Amino acid sequence: MKNREIIRTSLAIYLPSLLVQLGASLTMSFNVLWSRDLGAGVAMIGLIAAGNGIGSLLFDLPGGWIGGKIREKPFMIAAVGGLVLTGIFKAAATRPWQLLGIGIFMGMCVSAWGIGRLAYIRKNIPRRYRGRTLAFMGGIMRVARIATPALGGLIIQFLGFRVLYGVQAFLFASALVLLLVMMKDGSYLESGQAPAASVLKETFAKNGRNIVAAMIGIGGLQLLRISRNLIFPLWADSIGMSALLIGGFTSAGGMVETAMVVPAGITLDRAGRKWAAVPCTLGFALSMALMPLALTPAALAGVYLLMSLSNGLGSGINMTISSDLAPKNAAAEFLGIWRFVTDTSRLTGPLIAGSVAAAVSLPAAPLTAASAGLISAAVLLFAMDEPGRKRQMPARNRQKPSRNMDAPGRSRQMPGRDEQRPGRINQEPGQKNQSPTSPD
Repeated sequence: MKNREIIRTSLAIYLPSLLVQLGASLTMSFNVLWSRDLGAGVAMIGLIAAGNGIGSLLFDLPGGWIGGKIREKPFMIAAVGGLVLTGIFKAAATRPWQLLGIGIFMGMCVSAWGIGRLAYIRKNIPRRYRGRTLAFMGGIMRVARIATPALGGLIIQFLGFRVLYGVQAFLFASALVLLLVMMKDGSYLESGQAPAASVLKETFAKNGRNIVAAMIGIGGLQLLRISRNLIFPLWADSIGMSALLIGGFTSAGGMVETAMVVPAGITLDRAGRKWAAVPCTLGFALSMALMPLALTPAALAGVYLLMSLSNGLGSGINMTISSDLAPKNAAAEFLGIWRFVTDTSRLTGPLIAGSVAAAVSLPAAPLTAASAGLISAAVLLFAMDEPGRKRQMPARNRQKPSRNMDAPGRSRQMPGRDEQRPGRINQEPGQKNQSPTSPD
């Protein structure tokens, strides 16, 4: 594939992804406030906040199956079209239960969008460029999360919640237009090609240990990432930091992670996926383990810097490893299974951290997360092979050249047992060798 074609294919994904992420991040911090204004109680607010995760988890497996039956482009168009509807419906909502239903539906659309996007990249971007492509995708997500919350707050302050969700619908609609215009069609299941179930069965039979190890390792990393959103603010508040300072730390950390996008992509493609995944998970776990020792804002700043550097090194690692392991002829189905595992980790992470903090103590929560991270790093290091690279044949099994083939002046073929040698005649077994000139 030519570089120009790779750039065009990447832009067809990058630009819609940027607009989708801008739309999602614009309202992420304000969904709870909108549900409160509509009269939701504390329990209902919690359900609404979990709606996206519930919808995504419910749709991961069926979404992978559906995505494998149709082309990637119409699948992504349907997903982003659904996101447009969620923005419109949220702007028009009048009851909290409506927001819950919309949130679940939005999670289903996000799942479909993620599966279709990765399946498209898996089929259209060569492996040697895939790490940089997906690391940059992770950078797009981080930039959107830094830029849009402040804009969302300004819109609410001067125009209200309904305008905010109207702007979100507009951003999603713009992404939909770009998909229609820029993205080339994918491919249907070719005639004579094995069905997806057979391909998946063969993939897990041949590479099951590696896939399970990768799922455990990346699932642990996802648990660390989502737990940070709960543990860091609670710990910062416990040592007396203000909300303004906590927000400043979060924004600065996002900038550090964004700056790590290019080194992360180069590491993924040139050194290998494990060289990014293992240091990322190990550094993240170490920073979690150090958090109970950070008793001043300055000390916590150092811990959070290490955490951000580590997480930035893993930019795009989840998408890259999953697309590497996905079989080309059943990519969507495989990615649906992968998302189900990682989404389960994302849902359970805050539950585990919150339960440990409530039942034991707040310092025990980051230590528990750190333990999970260390286990994940060990699994990635020792149990997972480098994804997408074939194992080298052991030296003892490699065919060595024959000594006769290497020696100059010698015949390349050993004489057979029954071949006539100079000065001898063929004889029956048991007879003595006779010279052709010897008398009878």
